[in-house]
Amino acid sequence: VLLSDEAGLPLAASANADNPEAMAGVSSLLLILADRIPRHGLSAPDAFVLRDRSGKLTMHRIFAAGEKRYLLTVVSEDRQLSPDLFDAVVGKLEGLLAKGRGR
Repeated sequence: VLLSDEAGLPLAASANADNPEAMAGVSSLLLILADRIPRHGLSAPDAFVLRDRSGKLTMHRIFAAGEKRYLLTVVSEDRQLSPDLFDAVVGKLEGLLAKGRGR
């Protein structure tokens, strides 16, 4: 599990996160794609789910706190992984990050 900002910097990572710096940098590239999609008349995505060749799923959940955007990234072998599973966690993170910015 990894929390990163829109610049691609890791803010927090679980102890078993594999190469969080690289994962955060790659995750931030998805924000560029998320910004481009609405330019073509489609709704802006708030999540991406990717599957690699080994079968691992990587879920990237985009959210905002104030004017800043963040990504919650989760890597799993569980094929039931869904961005909806993380709505409660994202809600708590939004609140915590918004409070932290108000100081």
